[in-house]
Amino acid sequence: MLDQKRCFDKWTLSWREISNVIGKSLLVSSGDFWKKQRRIAAPSFQAHKIEDLSPIFIEAARECAIRWNRASVNKQQINVSNEMMITTLVGATRTLFGSDIDAKTYTELSARIPELFKSLSSRISKGGLPIWVPTRRNRVFKRSLKPVNDLVSNMIKTKRTELMTQPQTDGHKMNLIESLIAATDEETGQGMNDRELRDEVMGFFFAGHETTTVALTWLWIVLNQHKDFLNEIRIELLTEIGARDPELSDLPRLQKLNCALLESMRLYPPVWLMERRAIKQNKLANLHLQKNDFVLFCTYALHRDPRIWESPDAFMPSRFEGDWRSRIDRYSYMPFGAGPRTCIGLSFALIEMQLIMAYLIPRYDVCIAEVDQVKPITNLSLRTNKDILMSVARTSIPL
Repeated sequence: MLDQKRCFDKWTLSWREISNVIGKSLLVSSGDFWKKQRRIAAPSFQAHKIEDLSPIFIEAARECAIRWNRASVNKQQINVSNEMMITTLVGATRTLFGSDIDAKTYTELSARIPELFKSLSSRISKGGLPIWVPTRRNRVFKRSLKPVNDLVSNMIKTKRTELMTQPQTDGHKMNLIESLIAATDEETGQGMNDRELRDEVMGFFFAGHETTTVALTWLWIVLNQHKDFLNEIRIELLTEIGARDPELSDLPRLQKLNCALLESMRLYPPVWLMERRAIKQNKLANLHLQKNDFVLFCTYALHRDPRIWESPDAFMPSRFEGDWRSRIDRYSYMPFGAGPRTCIGLSFALIEMQLIMAYLIPRYDVCIAEVDQVKPITNLSLRTNKDILMSVARTSIPL
């Protein structure tokens, strides 16, 4: 497909629905427009930019730990998926718009975005008439979308005005939206207009928030299924970090945590299915494609293919020890896609997830009852078949 990338685009049935939320963001667009947007957005995801934003993930993890402390005191279980959703939404909102986002705006976003994605998932899984047809479900979907649109558009206008009217101090660290507003295409010198910015912001919310929520939820499940390895990770964290907060510079030494995350995403890739549309007649291996044929590519199946993986259904973090990239073909392991369309936020997501787990694991003993009964369901992303309730108990490591 990479050799014939000009023969395919992403205008499939699912992505048409998703575009009702994220417009022409990088996730959906193709051709020259996609190349322009990618060139403009790429510098905002460089290593030094992520380093500036990484303390936000620790803030989000600490707030999660405080919520868990209340649950621990009251002998209440926490809903793992909900907790990871809140934590990643805090991270997404603050990295995009800054930590100074007002409480009213944050509360509105935290209520509306999950509701919007749930409605979108329902449209994709159950089908329905085009969005312009005033069915009850379409009206609910539009009602969910409008306040998010308004909030994001207003935040973009506010940040653009601030950048134009308020001089930035030397020590100011740009959030993602400021970085995107300031960025220009190196070939044309043009930046993104408000509509393009809105689409990219919604795309980052959609891709980053949803997929990291799912990946972290499955990681808690897998580690509860393999308590011995969870304990090894805890020992590693206490040895390398101790009682202080984790930092970005710690991550290269957290090999067991990194291996567990990579192996969990092999077993349960959040993006379990990829789709493309043939925009012209072509041949893919021995498969003859006609114009407008859809190609479905199942990452979940690839990651469990016995021709590629030893004991493919087993949790074996050792697969990813050392220089695993030299041992595992790049197209055998694709939780973030591959080729030019590899997720632009790959490093961002991995750092966020590792820092959140590095903060929470040493501070709580956890237990999911009947964890072996949890199964994946194929929805918009690879969700669980039921709510995951987890008991949490404080350790001696301070919050």
